[in-house]
Amino acid sequence: MTPPFNWLIACVGILGTLLGALITQFLSSRAERSRRESDDRSRWLTDRLRINARFLAECLGLERDLWSTASHLDRDERSERMPGAWVHIDSHDSG
Repeated sequence: MTPPFNWLIACVGILGTLLGALITQFLSSRAERSRRESDDRSRWLTDRLRINARFLAECLGLERDLWSTASHLDRDERSERMPGAWVHIDSHDSG
C-alpha cells in the first residue's frame, strides 16, 4: 500500500468516528428531551389531579353547607310566615 492510500483510510476512519459521535449525541439529546417532556406531562397530571380533588372537596363542602342551611327553612310562603311583611321594588324606567 502506498502512503497516500494509508492517509485516506485514516481520514475515513476519523470521519466515521466523528460522525458516529455526532449521531449518538443527536439521538441521545432527542431521547432526553422526550423523557423530560414525558416527565413534565406526568408532573402536571399529578398537580391537576390534586387541584381537582381539592376543588371537588370544596364543592361538596359547599353543597353540604347549603343543604344544612336549607334544612332550617320552612315551606310556608312569606305571606303566611310573616303576615305583614312585603317587599316593594321601585322601577325607575323613566330615568
